[in-house]
Amino acid sequence: SYHIDADLYVKVSESDNTVWYKVYSALIAAASPVWRKMIYGGECPRPAQGNWVMEMLTPEDDAHGLDIIFSLIHYKFHEIPETLNIGEMYGLARAAEKYNCTHILILHMHKWQSKEDKSDYDDKMSGEDDKILFLTWVFGLGRWFSKVVSRVAYKATINDDGTLLDASGQPWKAQGLPKGILDVIADARLKALKKVIASVSGPYEQLMGSDDGVQFCRAKEAPQHTKEQCQLQQLGSLIKGLKAAGLVPFPEAENYHGSVQDLAAKFEAIKVRHFKLPGAKPHQDSHGSCGIQHSQAIDDALSGVVPLTGFFVQELKDRAKRCGAYTEQLFNELKDMEERNPSPIPEEDLREDGTHYKQLEDFGTTPDYYSESYAGVVIKVEDVDA
Repeated sequence: SYHIDADLYVKVSESDNTVWYKVYSALIAAASPVWRKMIYGGECPRPAQGNWVMEMLTPEDDAHGLDIIFSLIHYKFHEIPETLNIGEMYGLARAAEKYNCTHILILHMHKWQSKEDKSDYDDKMSGEDDKILFLTWVFGLGRWFSKVVSRVAYKATINDDGTLLDASGQPWKAQGLPKGILDVIADARLKALKKVIASVSGPYEQLMGSDDGVQFCRAKEAPQHTKEQCQLQQLGSLIKGLKAAGLVPFPEAENYHGSVQDLAAKFEAIKVRHFKLPGAKPHQDSHGSCGIQHSQAIDDALSGVVPLTGFFVQELKDRAKRCGAYTEQLFNELKDMEERNPSPIPEEDLREDGTHYKQLEDFGTTPDYYSESYAGVVIKVEDVDA
């Protein structure tokens, strides 16, 4: 039980476990408009007799995340963990987003962010990019969100009906992200596929065309017939490698079901051979730099950050301010993206909403009935008749 007046049992059913919590309904209703609707709107009415039970059955109902939220709502601050790993942050994000209560994290988010090893968010080998994308979106961690979007896009696949899938093969549309973000992922994936394919199909077509103006033999002093022989060797080994990889004909980006990452690996594994001077050591061979250099082209194509519109940058800022994660450093790298937005998105005025607090650096003109501000929360003072 979280409170001496606890009156509501919360049953959380996970895949391999069932957890029971006992909470004070009035407190969770005050903290979350979703719970308020469930409790007072008829979705989970108090029974005339017996225990009052609310069942949580969706994947968003993470037991550990809900425990943190309930502890905060019931003022059990001594039970709040000092650190959270990526899995725990993800579970908290799922629960807080579902119940629209990220504002209650405002006093703890900086602590979790400062003690969390942020290199984990930038670890390409962590295998948790899908979780990182979601939690950085929910908590508005702009810098890390912008970095992980590209990694997620390059690992995404599609099924036969064109549904975008995450790295584990689950539909992205079931992950709780807005459609606009899924469109960004799908668009980034498609553009990257086109670039990866072009990094090999372009040189292939040029080698097939026998265009004297195109030289993949870079041995400047070599006679013309040797240069032609060098390029023929490149073409022959390229065709052999493409056939062995099952990439003949070249896949169409729009119809390719696999991931950018896997396709890039297949192309990069192809060894394109070139002419070598007989008996020459590697550092003496003038043909040492010959080749289509497709691996470098692929690396360049996938090295950039997927651009976000100014609308999404502003939304990330609002989310960061709401949960207490906002710092200027989180958004320094996104300034150019924000400026590309054709029309500014006005920030919602949360001073008139007692539920969805967020950090506000400048309150601007303060209405008469606001007498004081403290730690980003406006204290409203009104005369109450005795």
